[in-house]
Amino acid sequence: MPAESTTIIVYVILFGLMGLMWNNGRKRKKAALEMQSSLGAGSDVMLTSGIYATIVSVDGDKFTVKSGTSTLVVAKAAILRQVAAAPEAKPATPAKKAPAKAAKTAK
Repeated sequence: MPAESTTIIVYVILFGLMGLMWNNGRKRKKAALEMQSSLGAGSDVMLTSGIYATIVSVDGDKFTVKSGTSTLVVAKAAILRQVAAAPEAKPATPAKKAPAKAAKTAK
């Protein structure tokens, strides 16, 4: 096989992979825009920083969110995903010890 046809095959594969990556990025961006447009006051979300919050109000590209006792104003792009409900903090409980095994006696 001549070097020219090998080069052509490499370029075809390269452009095919680039096309797949471009299409996947487009789908992800479209899904993120749909999710962000469906958000409104009262929605529980997780921010890109990992903070769970509830949306208080929407003003264009800005969201006012409440997390615990703090109120933050974040950009629309800072919303990573919508969650069913913010996880509740559980108090730490000490681990239970397994019962001690009886020692074997020699006969």
